[in-house]
Amino acid sequence: MISKKDLKRYGEWLEKHRDHADEYGENTLYRAALLGGRSDNDTESGHKILCPEMPASIRKVEIAVRRLPRHIRGVIEVWYSAPLRSDGTTYTASQLARLFGMSTSEFNRLLHQGHHLLKGN
Repeated sequence: MISKKDLKRYGEWLEKHRDHADEYGENTLYRAALLGGRSDNDTESGHKILCPEMPASIRKVEIAVRRLPRHIRGVIEVWYSAPLRSDGTTYTASQLARLFGMSTSEFNRLLHQGHHLLKGN
């Protein structure tokens, strides 16, 4: 069972470590493994790769979230990990729904459905 409190901690962890992901949302360790130690600009070995270790409690939530259908997973992830707006406030469901190109009621329905599915884990 994954609670809203667990999801809040998961979102905070994602937001805190967002700077350790590249522009594609992949961590640098994954990219290094994918490229077999090569990089686009042939940097020399010895460069520090920042890849924070995800705590087991956060990993448990991530695994459960990743098992959700893609459209529900996206809503859950953005709801719990969206950065603050430039004025320091959080995004509303209506603002996030617009980013997804859906109505606020559809966004809220998917968010509720995601919570329901995660409670069963």
